[in-house]
Amino acid sequence: MNRKNNIFLFLAFILSLSSIFQLSAQQKVDLPELKQKQKGIYTRLSSGISMGNTNYKSLYDIKGTTIPFVFQLGYQTAFNVAFYFNYNVLFVLNPATDGDYAADLMTIPQFGGGLSFYFGKGKNYIYVDANSATTRLLIDSEVFSTDPGFGLNIGWGYDHNLVKHVSIGGTIFYHYSTMKDKDSTASPLKNNYLGVCLSFRFGK
Repeated sequence: MNRKNNIFLFLAFILSLSSIFQLSAQQKVDLPELKQKQKGIYTRLSSGISMGNTNYKSLYDIKGTTIPFVFQLGYQTAFNVAFYFNYNVLFVLNPATDGDYAADLMTIPQFGGGLSFYFGKGKNYIYVDANSATTRLLIDSEVFSTDPGFGLNIGWGYDHNLVKHVSIGGTIFYHYSTMKDKDSTASPLKNNYLGVCLSFRFGK
């Protein structure tokens, strides 16, 4: 009787081990996320919304609903660094100061170039660009423009591959620019805007 019990216990032990090994073999193995490898020419289009103000001679602030548009044409190297040419415009809709009418539309166009630094899995990046910037007011079909000044954009972004050579992502950015009014020796106008954008990248 004892021998039969021992055989039964042995078979039960073997079956238990077999079940454990089968469960272990069926467990899902989480593979590390592959690094996003990109190298070559690309373009990036971004647009979103931002908030901030345009300060004139420290006397008053111009505010309104602000929509940024960003175009970049760049080249990403194999060292997780990209350099690019960019053209950006901040559209300030219904600009007003202290609730009073200021203009029909205000725009802050800028063009220049910058660098992007990719890190982590190659999807996150920080960027900085320096630009020539102006501020323009549209009032009754007449455009009033400042002299060109200095513009700076810094931000953080994220890219996620949709299909080969097409990525979608987002950016958080800060824009600062300062410039002179026409026939002025000072720089009485300053722009400060913080915003978020939806971003599309096309290319390698």
